[in-house]
Amino acid sequence: MLVSIYALGWFVLLADEYSVYDRNLQAVERSHANVTLLNESNHLCDSESCSMARNLRILYRDRNHLNLIGSRCVAAKIVADHPELGHRE
Repeated sequence: MLVSIYALGWFVLLADEYSVYDRNLQAVERSHANVTLLNESNHLCDSESCSMARNLRILYRDRNHLNLIGSRCVAAKIVADHPELGHRE
């Protein structure tokens, strides 16, 4: 199974930009039975804002990309929510 994962970090996308981005990803998901879209923004954001840090640790290496700590944080939550994607040997 192909899985497309996207997360919105601490940066803010303009509503129009996000709308196009999200609409395009959903179109890919609809047109390919082997693609599942996981919206993982809830792992970095709440209903009010998105955080660039957690437990006094920075999660981003720049404006748009998670660093190793942030990647591990999100990956752990993805695996917890979707155990079928967990560790494979």
